[in-house]
Amino acid sequence: MPGWTFDDDALAKRFEKELRDSIPNFEAFRQTVTLAVWSRNEWTARPLQLLDIGASHGGQIKRLLDAGFSFTKEGIVALEPSRAMHERLVERFGSDTRVRVSRLDLESYLDRTSSIPQFDVVIAAFVFQFIPVEKRSSLLYSLCRCLKSTSMMIFAEKVLPENPADMRRVVDAMHETHVTRVRGVDPGVRADKKRRLENVMVPMSARANESMLIDAGFDVDVVWAAANFRAWACVPRQ
Repeated sequence: MPGWTFDDDALAKRFEKELRDSIPNFEAFRQTVTLAVWSRNEWTARPLQLLDIGASHGGQIKRLLDAGFSFTKEGIVALEPSRAMHERLVERFGSDTRVRVSRLDLESYLDRTSSIPQFDVVIAAFVFQFIPVEKRSSLLYSLCRCLKSTSMMIFAEKVLPENPADMRRVVDAMHETHVTRVRGVDPGVRADKKRRLENVMVPMSARANESMLIDAGFDVDVVWAAANFRAWACVPRQ
């Protein structure tokens, strides 16, 4: 069964609005990421290397570039497997030598990288919920090896209720937020998207996410929370 994808040109064009409409206090999350990059920039006092996993249309990257942070040539690696989102990234950053846009997903990128880059910052914002659960731990372990001792990963997810009985309510709420608000969508298309959404929405509570991060080798701390969304600052354990 295919997983959830964002290969929708109309969605790619309105994606920033979708994020702000569906994630409470999203602006505060963006500020949290900016602060994390600032802290690494202050700590290292040199151009940074950053990996953005599932960079979508590049909204967070643009914010960081506009803020004046210093990055090495191709120091920003933007991974985005969605065709529609990838095209938006190329349109936005194709001529910027600081940004390298790749259509690889995280697993493929790590497999094809001969020597793992030592990133100063990794952003994994609301993407692991679309990765099969059986692959998440090993990918997080690899990501931990990508970071220097002074580096940080911002890991953000929609978190699911501790009580499995509440799972149906969460999936239905996501379906209403992301699909049925779009006018003119064929009912058959809506049903197919909901089925695929259910397929990738495996119950992962905040506690389960934290345990997975700790097992991968991170020390973690919650740095942003809004409704059933969380973000953790993750640093390699010494």
